[in-house]
Amino acid sequence: NNYVCEHAYQLAVDSTTEKQIKALCKYVERCVARKKELPITEYDGITLETPYTHLTKGEIVRRGGEMGVDYSHTWSCYKGGSVHCGKCGTCQERKEAFAFAGIPDKIEYEE
Repeated sequence: NNYVCEHAYQLAVDSTTEKQIKALCKYVERCVARKKELPITEYDGITLETPYTHLTKGEIVRRGGEMGVDYSHTWSCYKGGSVHCGKCGTCQERKEAFAFAGIPDKIEYEE
């Protein structure tokens, strides 16, 4: 949930106050702690939408491809480094998602 809050902050900082963002993060943390699904809602003037929670990673990659997302600028590997390792869990999930979507993955893998 820290990941969610950090990204909520980064995405919303230009158009909302720090107080609103902190309130949203507390709301998200309460939902996560209760294992409650986050609804599409408005909270203290911030609209929180979760349109991808019910999609597989492959479906998300396919949708991004339809929207023209340049996935060569994305990072998935847990290990870091200059290229993706190709072996960790997130690299494997990424490969499977791109295969499912039928979209070439243009990033470089060690293996």
